[in-house]
Amino acid sequence: MAVKALNIELVLESKQFSAAMQKVNDAFEKSNKDLEKFGKNLQKIGGVYAGAGAAVSAALGVSVKALANAADVADDTAKRTGLTAQAVQELAYVAKMTGSNLSTVEVALRAMQRNLADTGAESATFKGALEALGLSLDDLRQMSPQEQFDSISNALAGVEDASQRAGLSMAVFGRSGTALMPMLAEGQSKLAALKQEAHDYGFVMSGEVIEVGTTFNDNLDRLKGAIGGLAQQFVAGLLPALNEFVLDVAKVVSGVKNWMNENPGLTKTMAALAAGIGATLTVAGGLIAACG
Repeated sequence: MAVKALNIELVLESKQFSAAMQKVNDAFEKSNKDLEKFGKNLQKIGGVYAGAGAAVSAALGVSVKALANAADVADDTAKRTGLTAQAVQELAYVAKMTGSNLSTVEVALRAMQRNLADTGAESATFKGALEALGLSLDDLRQMSPQEQFDSISNALAGVEDASQRAGLSMAVFGRSGTALMPMLAEGQSKLAALKQEAHDYGFVMSGEVIEVGTTFNDNLDRLKGAIGGLAQQFVAGLLPALNEFVLDVAKVVSGVKNWMNENPGLTKTMAALAAGIGATLTVAGGLIAACG
């Protein structure tokens, strides 16, 4: 009886143990499924963030290049005209808001500077325009290019008669003077407000930003040059082998041509045979397609 009772007890304990182990196994399986589901969710999230990261990176790259280009334009224009980079950016904004552009302003500036430097009789028209504006040629010549443009543009903006303002503008700025009329028609206070607006809206970059932007573009050009140089060296290494290959092909083509000239009858036969085979294949292909 004791042995039988022991067997029953062992069986019961074995069943309890199996049930407990089954619960453990079920728990492990559930954990594995949960982990697998969690991993898939992480992959999805990772994919979303990767896509967002790529989009952000692309947008950032475009923004960096746009800023560097704008810095280059401001710096180059300042060097060509004698204005400060800040004044160039202000004028670019004012011109844009009044229907013009920076290129037109630069052309007008050059015409003004040529007139200011001219000491010949042909400058009489220019001198007369300055007198009508209440400006002195000698005083203007003592100013910086930026002060010259500001003084003349402010004086023109103060002329109320549109026809007179147009004539004086052309006398000072040349043909580009007419393109500046919408800007000059705004008046001194409006021009000053637009220049301040350029700063308020972040259109004007600081000198440090312009320097960094122009340096970035210069370094980018250096990188492009280095890549181009590497490509040239690679191609230069291939040229000797390519030259031999091209020469060999030329010899083969020349040999085929000579053979065809020496065997005209055989050439015609081969051509006819090729045409016949081609026609046969065409017909056969049509039949197969029809049957299919």
